[in-house]
Amino acid sequence: MFYWNRRNFEDLAKLSEELDSHPNLIALASYCRYRERGLRREAFSALEDFLSVARSFDSAAARSAAITILELSARASGAHQFLTQPLITRFLLPTLRSWMRTGAMARHSIS
Repeated sequence: MFYWNRRNFEDLAKLSEELDSHPNLIALASYCRYRERGLRREAFSALEDFLSVARSFDSAAARSAAITILELSARASGAHQFLTQPLITRFLLPTLRSWMRTGAMARHSIS
């Protein structure tokens, strides 16, 4: 029998393994592992842990984490539970916006 959400869980397991190799993303790996096991409360607690730690990232660490998250997400497109609203709105978008502002300021200072 084919379970309709099987690829989501398989890709979450793959993501957790890959994220574990990045010291700044271990809490996000835990989020994936818990989601893959169906432990929603624990997963969102791990996500909150990541978001809390991510606030202390300097801009280079935040950019690196954002790139890694987006690249891994693209490779695990079946994991529809990975890019959550809190991850996007509280980490990815602010990091990318800050990066764009920094790039825009650098371009203006060169001219």
